[in-house]
Amino acid sequence: MSDASPSRGVTASQRERLGHAFAAARADLGDARARTNLALLLMLAGRLEAARRQALAARNIDGLRGEQLRFLGRLLFKLGLFDEAYVTLIAGLREDPRDASSLKVLSALLQSRNNEDGAKRALSAAARVEPITPPRQFDRRKPTLLRFRSFDNARYGAALESATGTYVCRLRGGHFSIKNFVDKSKVNLYLASIMGNNLDQVTKVPDFDLAINTVSCADLHGATLRKLDRFLADSDPKRILNLPSQVLKTSREENARRLGKLDGLVFPRTELYANDLPPEKGVDALLGQGFSFPMILRLPGTQTGESVEKIDNRAGAEAYLRGSGQGQPVYVIDYVDCQGEEGYFHKSRCFFIDQVFYPVAGLSSDSWQIHSGDRYQVMDKQQSLQEREQRYLADPRGFLGEAAIDRLHAIRDCLKLDFFGIDFTLDRQGRLVIFEANAAMRHNYDHATAFPYTRPYLDRASNAFKAMIQRRCARH
Repeated sequence: MSDASPSRGVTASQRERLGHAFAAARADLGDARARTNLALLLMLAGRLEAARRQALAARNIDGLRGEQLRFLGRLLFKLGLFDEAYVTLIAGLREDPRDASSLKVLSALLQSRNNEDGAKRALSAAARVEPITPPRQFDRRKPTLLRFRSFDNARYGAALESATGTYVCRLRGGHFSIKNFVDKSKVNLYLASIMGNNLDQVTKVPDFDLAINTVSCADLHGATLRKLDRFLADSDPKRILNLPSQVLKTSREENARRLGKLDGLVFPRTELYANDLPPEKGVDALLGQGFSFPMILRLPGTQTGESVEKIDNRAGAEAYLRGSGQGQPVYVIDYVDCQGEEGYFHKSRCFFIDQVFYPVAGLSSDSWQIHSGDRYQVMDKQQSLQEREQRYLADPRGFLGEAAIDRLHAIRDCLKLDFFGIDFTLDRQGRLVIFEANAAMRHNYDHATAFPYTRPYLDRASNAFKAMIQRRCARH
């Protein structure tokens, strides 16, 4: 076995287990279980190529059945061997189709094959089999969290973890991530996955100190939020982070209606158009309602700029409506020109966590549509733009002014959420322009290495969320 070279960067305990695993595999080269165990330990030691060779060798040996076969399929997935993982999982699920973990991985694999119907069926089966996933180990000394998420209008995808080089299943579509907000080693975490009416089969809700609703997009998950609101109707609202009834009110259209009434801020007019007319008549209808070019068109429930276009003329609007498909609702949004005097566009982001303001980003770009990845458009090359962000992060009140800070707090008081974010800017007239305000915002460290001055402020947000959990759990 060529994979038996010394392992660097592993603990003595890992090295000892690897030694035993190599010995077991050598003792019987046809032992699929021993090969699978060796592959797992090699992966945990960071020796991914060696792990892949052993996992493939195990797959080519007869002898694995049931859960062992499904375990190997999940391992092949983590190692990025998707085709082999798919075949192995299918074989394992034939023996027992009620394995929720394997069904979720299968859903991600089917999604990677563009088989959306199959991916949805696998996800639905996983939700029926296991509406609430318990923690692997329960420790009475730790607080217990119950996290809610939705499989309706969401999907699992394969995501590469840069720290380990392995793949994980990541749910996409209308949730906020708790990855940098919850230390899973310090809590008992139950995970409730909602799809269809699967919560109706739950006869006993586990005792919890705190429930976290991470279903965060009212446009995408309105029906789910209403179901969740009914499910939690008898629970103490003080033990629920982000009440579903409050999240329901944060659709783009409802935000425009509510926040547009607040003094001193601009929330661009936003209306949901049913797109139920031929494109030519649809554009006439929009112009007749007072919209004008340029305007923003986007599909409901999309994030990070997906489906968003700035439309400058009638031909562009007709093409967008036609391409969306008749009957597919479309958000129509007034375009507000926020280009700064220096020629750049800016977007700041803050979080409110347990009512407290936390600045987390101050982006600049030469494009009107700005996202975190656009840091490498101009910000990485312009020191002045980085200094601008640092001024916002270090002293948001001094940077924005008292009036803007007061207006951001007014949004907090209106939305009544325990956690949410606001994307905004100040225009040339000094008005506070709001792009969006909801809980469907990522908190990540993706760019902290390239922009190290942001890390302390990201840490503050992470620590504030963790402290909020501790405070809420301590009360119960």
